[in-house]
Formats: sequence, C-alpha cells, structure tokens
Amino acid sequence: MGCFTESARQCDEQSNGMHLPTPEDGGVPIAEGRSFGRLGARLRLGVGAALGGTAGDWRPWEAVGVAVALELIFVLNGRIDLIWTPSPWWAVAGSLIAAVLLARRVPIWVSALWLLGLLSYLWSLTPGATLLAALWGLTWLAAAGAGRARAGLALVVFAIASNELLNALALNAFHLESYVSGSVHYRLGAKALVLLPIFLVGLWRAERRALSGLAWLLATVSAFSVLISGSRGVYLAMAVVLVGVTVKASRRASHLRRLLLGLVGAAAVIVAVNAVLPFHPVSAAIDTKASVEAQASAVDAGGSFTQRLRFWDQGLGMVLSHPLGVGLGGFRGTIHAFQKFPMVWSSSPHNIFVETAATLGWPGLVLLVGMLGVAFVRAWRGPRWPWGLALLATWLVLAVDVTADYPSIMVLAFALVGACLGPGSPGNRPLAARHRTMARARTWAAGLAVVAGASLAVYWYAPCHGTSCVVSRWRGVEYLAVPAAGEVPASDRAAYFQRLEHLYPKSLWVLQLEQKYAATLQEKLALAGRIARDYPLQSWRNYLTWADLSLQAGDVAQAKEAVRTGLDVFGPDSHRYPERRADPAGFQNWLQRANEILALP
Repeated sequence: MGCFTESARQCDEQSNGMHLPTPEDGGVPIAEGRSFGRLGARLRLGVGAALGGTAGDWRPWEAVGVAVALELIFVLNGRIDLIWTPSPWWAVAGSLIAAVLLARRVPIWVSALWLLGLLSYLWSLTPGATLLAALWGLTWLAAAGAGRARAGLALVVFAIASNELLNALALNAFHLESYVSGSVHYRLGAKALVLLPIFLVGLWRAERRALSGLAWLLATVSAFSVLISGSRGVYLAMAVVLVGVTVKASRRASHLRRLLLGLVGAAAVIVAVNAVLPFHPVSAAIDTKASVEAQASAVDAGGSFTQRLRFWDQGLGMVLSHPLGVGLGGFRGTIHAFQKFPMVWSSSPHNIFVETAATLGWPGLVLLVGMLGVAFVRAWRGPRWPWGLALLATWLVLAVDVTADYPSIMVLAFALVGACLGPGSPGNRPLAARHRTMARARTWAAGLAVVAGASLAVYWYAPCHGTSCVVSRWRGVEYLAVPAAGEVPASDRAAYFQRLEHLYPKSLWVLQLEQKYAATLQEKLALAGRIARDYPLQSWRNYLTWADLSLQAGDVAQAKEAVRTGLDVFGPDSHRYPERRADPAGFQNWLQRANEILALP
C-alpha cells in the first residue's frame, strides 16, 4: 500500500532500510543503539514503513494512538448524526487518548479550528449545541493525527468501502437502492472517491506487473463504487480526480500511456459488469440522478440545485449579521430566524464552507480555507499528491452536500488533512530547527485542545440528577430540554422556559415547546402570534394555528389579521418555492381555510 502512495525512491528506502534517520530528523540511528537498541531501531523502521510514514519516525506509543484513532474511524462509520445527539463516551475517551499519543502529529490548523469552535461558546446562540458539537469535534483531532499513517488509513477506508459496496449491491439486487444523503450508496461513493487516486497512481508507481495489475483492479472497483453511488457531488469530484491524475501522469509519456490504457480497460469492465448484473447498478444510479432530465429538474424553481443556492444565501446571511458566527453547532437551531424564502429551510446548508462561516464566522472560514489550501498545496508538490486529490475531492463533496453532518465522513475528511500535512522524508529537511519549532507548536496546540477537551468531557459526563441539570449543566441542549419539559413541575415551567429563551434567543423550537405546555388559551394564543411574527417565513401552519386559536378565543378580528399576514407571505404563488418536505395538500387546505376565515362576518 505504501508504494502506491510514495515516490519510488522513498518506497525503496522504506522497504530496504536504505535511509537511516538522524536525531535531527526525530529518529534514532541504528548505530547509536539508543531506544530499544539495534532490535528496537529495526522495529521502529518497520513501524514507520507499515504506517506509511517516514521510516523510523514513529514512536511506539504513537502506533497505539494510530490504532485507537483508526478504530474510531471504523466504528463511527455508521453514525449519520453529528451534533444532534451526544457523542458516545467511548468515542470521546478514545479521541482524547489518541490525541494525547499523537500530539506532535495533530496539525496545528485542526487544533486551532477546534479551539475556535469551543471558544464560540462565549457568544453562541445555542450554547448547549455548541458544547455537544465540540465533543464530537474531538474526533477531528484524533483522525487528523492518525491520517499521517497513510497506509493504515488507506486499509481502514478500503475495509469500510468494501463492506458498504456489498451492502449497496445487496440493496440494488432487491431494488431497495436509495440515492439520498446519508444512504449507504452516498457513503460508499465518498469512501471510494478517496481510494480512487491512491490506486490509480499504482498503475505506474508499482514496479512489478502483478502489483500494477492489482492497482488497476482496485481502481476499477473504486470507480465502479463511485458510479453506483448516485451522488452528483461525488461524480463532480471524481471528474476532478481524473483530471488531476492525468495532469500528473502527463509529465512522462510512459505514465500517461499506462493511465489511459488503465482507464479504457476500467471503463470496459464497468460497462460489462453493469450489463451482466440483472439490476444494472450503474445505469440505475445515472438514470436516476445524472440524466439530462434530472439535471434540468435540479435547476427549476423547486429543484435541488436551486434550493441549495437558497440555502447558501440564507447561511451567508447569518455571518453577515453575526461576523463571529452563531456558535459551533448552531446552524440547525437558528436557521429559521434567518430565512429569506418561504418554506425554504434545512438543518444543514449543504455546504461545509457556508456552515463554517455561519457558525464560526469569518475567522472560522479563514482557518478552514487556509488549512485546506496549505494541505493541498503541500501534498500536490510532493509524492503525496494522490492524497491531495483525495482531500480536494472529499471537501468538494462537502461543499455541495449535507454529509458534513455525518461523523463517518468528517473523521475521514480530517484524516485526509493529516495525511496531506504529514512530514516527508527526513532527508529532505534542510531546516531541521524550523521543523523542531513547528513540532513543538503542534504539540502545544494539541495539548491545549486535549486539556480543554478533557475538561469539557468531565463537565458533560459527570453525574448530575434532576431537570435543573438540563439548564445548569447541559445548557438547555434540545435533545434533553424537550423531554425534560414534561417533568418540570407546572409551578416552575415559567422560569424554565424563560431560561431557555435566554439561552436560545433565536430558536423556534423553544417557543414551540413553550406553546405545547401553555396552560391557558390566552397563553397559547400569545405564543402563536409571537411565533408567526418572529419567524414569518417558517411555515403557513403557524398562521393557521394563530387564526384557529383566535377563533377559539372568540376574536374574529385577530383571526383575520393572522390569515392576512400569512397570505402576504404564503399566498397562492409562494408554494412554487417549497421546502422539499412541504405538504402540497396541506398548503391548499391553508388557502381554503384562509379564505373561509376572511369571509366570516
């Protein structure tokens, strides 16, 4: 695996032990007999080669950290909810352990981004969600540190993708395929996309014909997996990967010839396999999501691409009004306060850059773009350029899809950052002092993040009993605050809701929860009017509820005011821009009821 991802010279050095690291490199020469002596140094050489890093550059405890982090990546693969439910305690503990063991390998960019996310708690509009998201974000540190073990990362991704490929084909066989965000097909496409450039480079880097043939076979399977995913974002990223690989191969005629022959052969095999399989998985995916008709529908008034443009517009509106962002993890809880289009909303803007700007403000966006830019350029200029393409492709998918909400994707995305920012060959480090300084800076930054993360974990997971803990300890996080409302004594509910409104001043769910437990008709009516006025574009249902409660209270004039206000936003023409899950029949019922109320004497 390592020889697919490094230069031929580096592969020779790692395999044959030709290069012996010096103390300035961070390694120990065999001749000195330090560490474990001659045998220990040989073991370190082997560990370095096995992990895909520089020979001799890996400490034994770092290998343990890599193992823990890669295990986290593997077991988190099935999780598709990033910040809406709590991170498992074992994921937090494992992330902290791995980050401690890999402190000198966690890129300072990742540590800084996580620390900024935690710091955003100070101004967050959803403080509980910010703490919850920060707990999940600890996996970023572990994954980024483990990403420098490129061979190990490639093997883990290969194992995950192989399992998802079998699952996807089984679903296709029973016509149960699903081409939507979070489905196994989409997740498969994201994983296979990472492997594609890594295997393609083996077409000319592998020195033996058998290894070159194996690389071609694996690249063909990866391309097949991408094509059956049905994800247009993955298709776009795949095109970028193929262009990038072709650019690199074109530097030598023999490399370009091997690549072109390999691609033609892969295309022929994929066409044949698709024709042989009775459920035709490639055709099914392309006809559903990549046909001309599908692309045309995506750009119409209610199409998916048009909706994404509206999502991005609303997300950018958040950072324009809050330059420091609404707080890490706060997009879902505040989006209704920033809507610009009737019924157009989503729990994610389907763009990691827009979401980062909305939640962490301009500083967060600058950090993210700077991190990815440095990582890609550093990889592209060296032998790790296939990993640079994998990084570019993965984050391109995150720029057009909702997969930023899935731990299975985000841990991989940050692992790729580590893979691209990892150290190269010690023999290519003329500025050893500078590298030592940067290593210390990385260690200190990661150490600060670990201390902060451990403190947060103790704060969050320490035993606390009673509904008061929901507000005092867990800062009113939604998944706890909603069920706890029913357990709060009626005499204390007013204070409970007042505290939630203070913590979440722009969250619709707080007012809706308060309305659910309102004791009198007048309280419900007041809240209904407030919801409709404070969140005018959220839904026509809010205006109908306001009107119906007004009629129950015998106030026909207020009922007419409610429907007139609602019709100004949700008139007959407004439903041409619906949110995808809108109810057309319900909308027509709203229009009918509004006219009936206006006709009342």
